[in-house]
Amino acid sequence: MTSTTYIDNLVEAIMLARTGGKPGQAYFVLDEGDRSMREVLTAMAATQKITLPDRSMPGWLARALGTMLEGIWRTFGLKSKPPLTAHEAMVMSRHCTLNGAKATRELAYHPPVTVHDGLRAMSSP
Repeated sequence: MTSTTYIDNLVEAIMLARTGGKPGQAYFVLDEGDRSMREVLTAMAATQKITLPDRSMPGWLARALGTMLEGIWRTFGLKSKPPLTAHEAMVMSRHCTLNGAKATRELAYHPPVTVHDGLRAMSSP
């Protein structure tokens, strides 16, 4: 499970923090609800008319593959980024949800753009 933040929602929170935030404080700015990483990636790919496969690999295997690819890239001095890193695999294979209650409470933040509307905007030319 993961939390997401649409850019327009982040901008809204920044504007609220300029007038109502407490100096030196950090706020998690989130869209409504949590969703699985698969759900997020599938929905984002669909905005570009890409259908992701239904299959996936176990997290431990993805992390091992990411580590191996990083080693290959380092060994051969490849300048590009590997197609998968251990960190990326770790992030995609673990639950990482955040709590935005502080932004709601102290900034009166409520995401003005829904996840559905944000995804629809991504599919616009």
